[in-house]
Amino acid sequence: MAREIVRTNECWWVAFSKQTGDITRLTEVHMGTERVFRAPDVADGVPEGGHDRPMGLSLWTKTGSIPDNNTGVLSSFADIHTAPRHLAETPTGVTVSAERRKMRLVVTYSLPMGNKPLKVLARLENHGAAAAPYQFECFYQWLIPEAAWPQTVYSIPGLAPRSLFPFGELYFRGGANMAPPAAWWQTGTTSGVVIRAVRGVKKYFVGVQMPSFIMGPHSECVVLPPGRVLQMEFEIIPLRMAMQEGCFQDKEKLEKELRAGDEKRRALASAIGGVKAWCAHKPPAIRRRSIHLTTQYSPSGID
Repeated sequence: MAREIVRTNECWWVAFSKQTGDITRLTEVHMGTERVFRAPDVADGVPEGGHDRPMGLSLWTKTGSIPDNNTGVLSSFADIHTAPRHLAETPTGVTVSAERRKMRLVVTYSLPMGNKPLKVLARLENHGAAAAPYQFECFYQWLIPEAAWPQTVYSIPGLAPRSLFPFGELYFRGGANMAPPAAWWQTGTTSGVVIRAVRGVKKYFVGVQMPSFIMGPHSECVVLPPGRVLQMEFEIIPLRMAMQEGCFQDKEKLEKELRAGDEKRRALASAIGGVKAWCAHKPPAIRRRSIHLTTQYSPSGID
């Protein structure tokens, strides 16, 4: 029995996990390039995001009163994060839903016919639960081949453009409270991905810890009383298409800007011994247990 539901148009070939609703494969049709990072499952371990979560493009529901020091998103997972998912196929995509304790989560993925981007709409509905803060976080892990790592650039509103360094670094940070497009790409090419906000996006964030590169949007943080809805909507677009449509026009300017900053970072990196071993080591497996404790990491990269 197939573990995935597949949808395609002239732009994207997309596979969704039947277990979680995560995007487990996203292939750009024009280039035949896979964009989703799929790490092997951790044997008897607890990955970031909880039990049994496939690596890929995963939308999380957060709650609590303490924001992450680095990215600004709420730190705690909402109860509905681990509720069973139900997938329903639609003519142009997939709808993922979950319900628990009078809360209902609905994530709609639409892939219209023709050369169109992938549209994502997330809704959290309160049908009688106590009012509490909620926020969406898109923990999107992108596939960057090792050979292409040092040629990869990323840009999110509010932060200077940066490139991924072959020595590795540990860097997690949120951008400014604005919603122009965020993007990552290979320098000198039109190979990359753009995320364009439609509504409800507060900011974007990035996370770098080789071999993982994470970039995605956060929703607004909203105290959700009964009868109210939290929504976030955005599009995932191939860089080539975004440039043709004029929604991402600063590529050449950003590449020029980052070259100046990269020279300084490279000089600093060469003076710090052991940074690759420290940043890129394989962490030990975390055994399953009733309480999952984590520590906060530093927001600072090599600069």
